[in-house]
Formats: sequence, structure tokens, C-alpha cells
Amino acid sequence: VDSVGSTVKDNCTSIMRSRNHRRRKKDWKQHASFHHIDDDYIPSSVRRYSRSFISSNMVVVDGSTCEENDLKHPEEKLPFPWVPLLVRNGDLFVPKSHYETPTKGIKYSSDECITKFCLLPRKDAIYSTIFRNDDCLYHNKVCDALDDLEQAQRVSFQRGHCRHVFTENNKYCIAGVQPNRASTGVSSQTYHFSKMKTVHQDTIIDYIQKCESLMKKYIPHEEVAVLYEARDHLKFKTMFANGYQSSLYGSIASGVNVHLRIHTDLDFCYSLTTVLIRCKKSYKMDGTKISYFNFPRLGVATPLRPGDILLFDATEPHASSSRCNKHLHVYCVSFYLKSAVVGLHDNSKQLTPFENRVAKRNKS
Repeated sequence: VDSVGSTVKDNCTSIMRSRNHRRRKKDWKQHASFHHIDDDYIPSSVRRYSRSFISSNMVVVDGSTCEENDLKHPEEKLPFPWVPLLVRNGDLFVPKSHYETPTKGIKYSSDECITKFCLLPRKDAIYSTIFRNDDCLYHNKVCDALDDLEQAQRVSFQRGHCRHVFTENNKYCIAGVQPNRASTGVSSQTYHFSKMKTVHQDTIIDYIQKCESLMKKYIPHEEVAVLYEARDHLKFKTMFANGYQSSLYGSIASGVNVHLRIHTDLDFCYSLTTVLIRCKKSYKMDGTKISYFNFPRLGVATPLRPGDILLFDATEPHASSSRCNKHLHVYCVSFYLKSAVVGLHDNSKQLTPFENRVAKRNKS
């Protein structure tokens, strides 16, 4: 009996040792895959915009490369003063250390070692999602699917003044799992997604799955484990179509030539954003930036090239900029998982024994 117990104990120890080794190896690879920046890296001449300033002004980011393409004051009546930040004029700092190394991205961490955003290595982002052996123009198929989503949605989705969306004769679209607005519970699918062509539905799910696989590769093991544990115990819904399903993200937001007011979101995990354009050739490793994804409180405007993928903490004030080149039609796409979806949007539900244990542990 003692020998059996000793063998079981040795096997458990070996398993834990192997697991810890894989975890450390993944952590080392993640660290080596990024140029790391923090608050000290940002020049002192760059202004950081406070949360109070952002909440009391309609702050947007102008990504244009020349004066004639600068954003004009909107004709619509706004409840807050309109404040455009011009990247070209140095209102925000633009990191460029990754330009010469497509195998490295950019990661910004706070003083508390919390990752605010990470631009994934371009080579991995492109080869894992856009480049395919059987189709070198896969990005155009994704754009076709996004156009079909726009046609299926009757009107542009409005997010209110706090998350105001500015469009240029296009719609801002959402699809997937959404918390009910006038009642408790969660809707498993937006009405218009079912009106899309099957092939385009499949393309969107396929693209989400590829992005999810990349996301799980670059976030810490512990955070991935929390996501799967929450999914297994809470049974929250993720995006699906025709027998295919995303593993974590529940929704997609997209728009052509759109930019948003700087805002925050209540998302459960790192949200993901990317930008795409139509072209007759595959995306290049040294592609030209087409827009910025911005964090004014940090003083940073992250340049995005076609196919780039950015993970970010949605509780940090953020927004996409206007396009850099007015002659390009830029598809801005985001995948996210709302905390209300994870919590099933129903406070009347009783906690399970597992959830009670978690709540007690977090209080202690």
C-alpha cells in the first residue's frame, strides 16, 4: 500500500513539475516576443489625458497624415465639447520599435505589472490569421463577410454619447451574443446575423477562431485558465453559426472608415481589434500604417498596419482613430466578451456552490 501511495505521489509531482516547466517556458517566450514599454518610456513632453477630461469631452483621435484630410467638426449636435487629438502633431506618442522586427510586438505594462495592451508580433499575426496555403487573398473573403454583415443590418448601431461612433456613409455593425436591453438574460444571436449568407457566417466564425488561438498564445496561462473555468461553470454563450462556434469571444463589432469617441467598456477579458483593407496581393510584412488604436490616458497611439492584431484591456480609455489615408477603405474589426454575458445578465440567479466558494475566497 505504501509503495502504491508513493508511486501516485511521485506521478503527481512529476505532472506538476512538467506543467510548471511548460508554464515557465510559455512565459519566457511571451516576454521575448515583445518590445516592452511603460510610463517611463513615453516622453515627458507627451500629455496624458485624465479620466475626468476624457469623460467631460468628446475626445477623438485624428490619424490623418496631411492637413487637408484632418477631421472636421461634426455637423450633429454633441452634448460635450469636441476635442480632436492629432497624432501627426505629436498629441500622442507613437511607438515604432517593432517596425524593423516583424517577430516582435509591443507590450505596455503599468507600474502594477498589469498589461494594458499588446500589439502581437506582425509575422505571427499575419501567418496565423490572414495567410493560408489554399488562399492568399483570405483577407478579401473576410471583407466580403463584413460587407454582408453591413447589408444585413438595417441601420447603423448607436452606442450612445459615452461611446459615440462617427461614420462616413457606412454602418457600424455588431453581431453575436448580446445582453437583453429591456429584460434579464442574454440573446444568443443578433437578428440580422441569421440573414447573412452561410459562407460569410462561416468566414467570420473561422476568422474569430484563428484570432482566439493567437490570443491564447500570448496571454498568461493563468488568465486563459480563468476564462475556460468561467465558461465551463457558467455556461455562457459564445458566437456560433452552422455548427461552428468560437471558444471564448461572444461578439463582433465592425465598421468601414469609422472612428469612435475615447471610451471604456465592461469586457470580461482582453478584447481584440484588427484592421483590414482589400487588395489584390497578400499583406506585406513592412506594410504601411492605415490607422491608430489609441490610449490617451497613457499618451499612446499604437500604429496599425493591415492584418495587425492588438489585445487590450477595455477598462482603459481607448478608441480607434480616423484612417490615415482617405483613399483607403479601412475595415475596423473588434472581438469581445461582455462581463454581462459571462454573468448571464440576471442578478436574480442564485450562486452555485462553486461560485459561493469563489466569492468567499475573494472576500478573504
